[in-house]
Amino acid sequence: MSETEIQNHDEDIKLYELGFNLVSSIAESELDKEFISLKDIITKHNGSIVSESSPALINLAYTMIKNIDSRRVRYDQAYFGWVKFNAFPDVIEGLKNDIEHLPSVIRFMILNASEEGNISSQTVARAISGEVEEVVEKKEEESTDNKETPSEESEVEEKAPETEEPKTDVEEIDDAIDTLVEESK
Repeated sequence: MSETEIQNHDEDIKLYELGFNLVSSIAESELDKEFISLKDIITKHNGSIVSESSPALINLAYTMIKNIDSRRVRYDQAYFGWVKFNAFPDVIEGLKNDIEHLPSVIRFMILNASEEGNISSQTVARAISGEVEEVVEKKEEESTDNKETPSEESEVEEKAPETEEPKTDVEEIDDAIDTLVEESK
């Protein structure tokens, strides 16, 4: 391979961030093994790990359901962690397929990341733990930070009285997360 081809090949590598929720029923002694198996999947697909955060137990914004051995198991807590890694875009689909088949993973996201860290791990954690609305609000705030600040009068919005809304369907939340992921690309 010529030097030009190697250089062009290196330019194709992108930085990604994998955010994931692992089932809370994992024993503390087994947690590192599960985390290592996720990182092994990344390296199996020729990804190189840049940084990571070990999984920590968090409360989920809503109950998530995972089918395990033909049973629907409900989780109100999960171990959240993340890994930033470099990889070629064409391996991401295979990576996703391998992670989907891990029985310990409740939900995960793979996002295009940036060197500057525009996608924060906290944003990913809120998104996959179900706090979708906060992520949308934060994104809107960030987009208005770059514009001129309107007068205080125009900032005041009338809010309808708060009423208890029916709980959002899990599929609707998943769709909202997918939309956020697509917007970040």
